Amino acid sequence: MTQMRWEQLLSPRRLHDQRSTSTREIGRSPFHKDHDRIVFSGSFRRLGRKTQVHPLTENDHIHTRLTHSLEVGCVGRSLGMIVGELLRDRLPEWITPADLGVIVQTACLGHDIGNPPFGHAGEYAIRDWFQRAQSSGLLEGLSDAEREDLLTYEGNAQGFRVITQIEYNQFNGGMRLSAATLGALLKYPWTVRYGGRAGKFGAYQSEQVLLKEVAEAVGLLPQASSAGAAIHWRGWSRRQMISAMPYWIWKMVWRWASCAMKRLSKYCAKLPESFRPSMPKCKIVMCHSGAALHFCEELRWSGRSMMLARCLCSTSRPC
Repeated sequence: MTQMRWEQLLSPRRLHDQRSTSTREIGRSPFHKDHDRIVFSGSFRRLGRKTQVHPLTENDHIHTRLTHSLEVGCVGRSLGMIVGELLRDRLPEWITPADLGVIVQTACLGHDIGNPPFGHAGEYAIRDWFQRAQSSGLLEGLSDAEREDLLTYEGNAQGFRVITQIEYNQFNGGMRLSAATLGALLKYPWTVRYGGRAGKFGAYQSEQVLLKEVAEAVGLLPQASSAGAAIHWRGWSRRQMISAMPYWIWKMVWRWASCAMKRLSKYCAKLPESFRPSMPKCKIVMCHSGAALHFCEELRWSGRSMMLARCLCSTSRPC
């Protein structure tokens, strides 16, 4: 197989589902059930106790990962439905644009479930803890790959573990979401072996079999193999994503980023001179043949580096 097919990518098949076929209820598709299972899960509710960074707000409102996930889900649903309308002629007969929208929305709702508090700083803290645990001999008995999983803790891999193993049906399918939704959740469809210098991967060794099952169910293209078995599936590079996105989406991103920088500038202007950070450089390049968005994510604050990340664009009020 040299290309992916919509019939497989949008498969309603569920992990560990005993039924051979998926019945479609009136007014509620299998993908709507995925959405509900995420929303009613304890791991999703706990996002209300996590924040990516501590925002310097003027009131008692904290922008949590729960709020962020709900907002991202709204945007994802709209974009999914728009794409579904544009691709209506290429989609299977049993798939509607609304189905595509809810698949994207569900993936958006679940994308932060495995991430620790304080974003990447939390990941680094967990990695550092396991580094010290290794020095104390607590990781003895694990394979090299298993130790690397812990020393390179990854929120996306932990999220895949929670959704497919821990929540609801423990170690028996987890939430038992559809293959289509799990495929949309897989940001990095490979293990730590292919994580690279950034340490980005989507599944631990304990979920490697489930990763393979999902990848084969939705028809992802294998990128590398070992002893005849695929262990690394192709993901989209940034260049591919940029070239595939319509110009109007990048125009929206440009306005969103500009709005965030404007609000940040206004806020910093109110601070005392001695406590005012140096503004990050933001360069946004747009052209008709493609677009590239370059953000400097570091803000110098009293000699320390504070990650801006997505909080720059987490504004609830219009500019």
